[in-house]
Amino acid sequence: MKKQSENIKKRKEKELKKKRKALEKRRLEAKKNDPAFTEKMKQKKAEDKRIKSEALKEKIGTVTKNIASNKLFLPVAAVLCFAVMCGICYLKDYRIFSADFRVNGIFQCLYLGDFSIGLSSRLLIGSILSLFTDIVTANTINIFAKIALYFSLIMQAVLAAAVIKKGISDKNVFVLLFSVIFIVNPVTVCSYSFYFGTLDLYNYIVFFVSVIILMKGKSSLQLIVPVLGVIGLLIHYSFFFAFFPALFVLGLYRTVNSEGKELKKEAASLGVNSVLSVGGFFYLSVFAKHFLRMNAEEMIEHVKLKSDPESVYVFEDYLKFYLYDIYKGEQFTDTGASLSELIRINLGLTEPSVYIKYLLFISVILIIFWAICGILIKREKGKHKLPFIAAAVMPFALVPELILSSDVWRWVASTVLCQFFVLFAFYLMNVPSVTKLLEDIKRIKLPVKIIGIIVLIIYIGVCFMFEHSLYR
Repeated sequence: MKKQSENIKKRKEKELKKKRKALEKRRLEAKKNDPAFTEKMKQKKAEDKRIKSEALKEKIGTVTKNIASNKLFLPVAAVLCFAVMCGICYLKDYRIFSADFRVNGIFQCLYLGDFSIGLSSRLLIGSILSLFTDIVTANTINIFAKIALYFSLIMQAVLAAAVIKKGISDKNVFVLLFSVIFIVNPVTVCSYSFYFGTLDLYNYIVFFVSVIILMKGKSSLQLIVPVLGVIGLLIHYSFFFAFFPALFVLGLYRTVNSEGKELKKEAASLGVNSVLSVGGFFYLSVFAKHFLRMNAEEMIEHVKLKSDPESVYVFEDYLKFYLYDIYKGEQFTDTGASLSELIRINLGLTEPSVYIKYLLFISVILIIFWAICGILIKREKGKHKLPFIAAAVMPFALVPELILSSDVWRWVASTVLCQFFVLFAFYLMNVPSVTKLLEDIKRIKLPVKIIGIIVLIIYIGVCFMFEHSLYR
């Protein structure tokens, strides 16, 4: 009897439980049909998703911050960047560590002249080399040029690593992709090896050091920049077209953002650099040839006496033309005649399609650069617009060299290099408007962000495929 009673009790409890479940189910169905409840549930799910997303972002941010803040990150990243750049050179068949990678032919002449001839451009490197040896051999030239090459690659690797480190800290994928483009772009990496031995190699070093001083140096150190500018002009007066515009942009930014005593120092540095660069360019390119201590024949004799005849090639026409405007036995007494002849020679050497090819290749960098400059100009007010206006004009310094030079690639390389350096300098200097712009970029809509990332990744691939063909 007792057992039967317990069974009845359990059966009633089961039935009651079923009724409660059915009632709860009907209540939930009723709530689902209620718009207020549906909206509340959506909000709850969205909030849960947001919390999880924030937690994941915070976790990733902590990991990346710890990685970037590690003392070993910068040297390790620099070594990796250096290795990648060297690898790119080898992919382009520039075996920079091989004994067969040498300064050949016409470029050896760049190391033979010195200031015994007179005060002129293109003679500084030869003068420095003369301090170490009385007789210039091909082996001496190769060692000297390779030291400069490796040093240039190391400096570029360190800059790239610094940008990557900050890009990881800021969690900005666009900065990281742009850093990769800087590392693998053939008009920045191979500019050192494609024309191995040209004087541009040494001006890259002068430019790098100048940018570092402008980025990190105190106002009292800024007067070193004009001194470096003069050194660049004495190495090759095209320093004025290739690198001075970028240094002017960074110097102008420091000046308009300084006050008091600092403003006077910055303005003095900018003014002295501008006067020396403009004046030095016109003197060395137009007037210096009239005041040399040796005539053409004496210069050739001097060069032959100091060079090893078994290993060094003395190209007399090359030396005469670039110091005296003498080409194939004809001397040009006025600047207009020599300039028109130089343009005629260069147009005869250059494949016309080369201009289009190189301009199309750098168009991605130009578009990004001008877009950033345009946004910064719009956001700034008054005198603070000036550095970004100057930056937007800077790439047009390439135009004279496209007319005056047959080796288009060198000047495209310097233009692209300067664009990277100006943007990276603004980024590392924590320019407020640039920092704000990068924060805004991080908040753009996902589809737009994905398209931008895809374009940059495709361009990275194009960098590996880009080939150089300059002459007919």
